[in-house]
Amino acid sequence: MSTKLDRLAELAKEERKRQFFSIAHLITPEALYTAFRGLRKDASAGVDGVTYEQYEKDAERNIRQLYEQLKEGKYQAQALRRVYIPKENGKQRPISIPALEDKILQKAMVEVLNAIYEQDFLNCSYGFRPGRGQHQALDEVGRVLCTQPTSWILEIDITAYFDSIVREQLMGMIGKRVSDGSVLQLIRKWIKVGVIEEGQLLVSETGTGQGQTISPLLANIYLHYVLDEWFEEVVKPRLRGVAHEIRFADDGLLRFQYREDAAGGIWTVRRGTRETAGQEARHFRLPRLHVHLRTQPKRKVHSTRADDAQAAPSGPEGDRRMVSKAPARACG
Repeated sequence: MSTKLDRLAELAKEERKRQFFSIAHLITPEALYTAFRGLRKDASAGVDGVTYEQYEKDAERNIRQLYEQLKEGKYQAQALRRVYIPKENGKQRPISIPALEDKILQKAMVEVLNAIYEQDFLNCSYGFRPGRGQHQALDEVGRVLCTQPTSWILEIDITAYFDSIVREQLMGMIGKRVSDGSVLQLIRKWIKVGVIEEGQLLVSETGTGQGQTISPLLANIYLHYVLDEWFEEVVKPRLRGVAHEIRFADDGLLRFQYREDAAGGIWTVRRGTRETAGQEARHFRLPRLHVHLRTQPKRKVHSTRADDAQAAPSGPEGDRRMVSKAPARACG
């Protein structure tokens, strides 16, 4: 992290409600070049067809031109290229691939925004954060289950999450920390850009476009407010016992000491009725996030697969599974 980003992080940590109105100047040619060097060399090309290898042949001049376009207000985000990759359940996972220069600019922006939001994100969040990952999340699951009283576990899997984010709500959340008009305008361009699929331009009203470099950070910002902060500040103080959240992107666990906390009053029920865990599927709604709570047949909770890094399932609703008791394991 550069000295300027270090200072930005210090300011964000010192004053948690501080708004930053001038951070666009941190996107320098040097920052863009560093972002370019941090991209995957073998990544698929976007609609422009430009690969890393092609761009690298005259990288300095290309990046200088990109910076001038940005500085003069002429930069335009290009449409995303839609591809599908198979999921282990036989369905297809949609991935939207940005053009190379959009990837560069988004990666540079992520570095700037991370300096701010890493001071805000709670310890329960592990996905797509510097120095954190699935291994640390699994270690925390083991630590909590071995050291904390656990009667019930609520499994979280928010399907179609990247495609379901309400954009205006997201921009309002970002606005709590960032008021730089240039930065907000760029983010709006990226989340509203259309998708090219089978030669047609498709435009949606929701979502951030899974596959964009900035989408994981935006998704974390959204869930920080609607789930992590809410669970910590609103839910936990009202519970009879202790509870714990562990989240990796749009997957996670909520651990409860008592059953009534897991299946009881903190959840607002969609149809005015409530059933206990272990019965047939029912639909629930959280105050800040539409979700689906239901029991499921026993299955393997997670297995490593090649597309885990994408971390964006598809489907119209969220999925929740109530698990009775913690899984048996040796604690050492």
